[in-house]
Amino acid sequence: MYSLLRTDNSEIAQELFFRIQDGDATFADCAKEYSQGIEALTGGLIGPVPLSQPQSAIAQKLGTSKPGQVLPPMKLENWYVILRLEKFIPSLLDDATRKALLNHLFEQWLSEQIQLEPISIVNGNDNCQSLSQPRLSLPLAVSY
Repeated sequence: MYSLLRTDNSEIAQELFFRIQDGDATFADCAKEYSQGIEALTGGLIGPVPLSQPQSAIAQKLGTSKPGQVLPPMKLENWYVILRLEKFIPSLLDDATRKALLNHLFEQWLSEQIQLEPISIVNGNDNCQSLSQPRLSLPLAVSY
């Protein structure tokens, strides 16, 4: 879980960072009033989300910060972003996570196998036909 505040003005971002850091304003109040994204509706609070979900620059900063630490504004595309890690919740290998991991690994493996070897369909004559150029032959039934 983390809080995010984004603005397109670097001076406002810097001022808000100092206000939050000095305790003159709360992160939630600043986000509600100044943040220019949908996070303004939640006072900047996002999550819980997997660390792989935010942009890589955000995930990297969150991965090295401590809960409660307000990170100085950083430029990210057209935004100046202030972050605060709220809480780090370690992953648990429960049944749902295990199934998600197995599905992900299977899809990754299947994708690799498809890249390595083209898929073929075997017809009744034991001839292989590539899926890239499918041929369809249907037996015709003739009635008299």
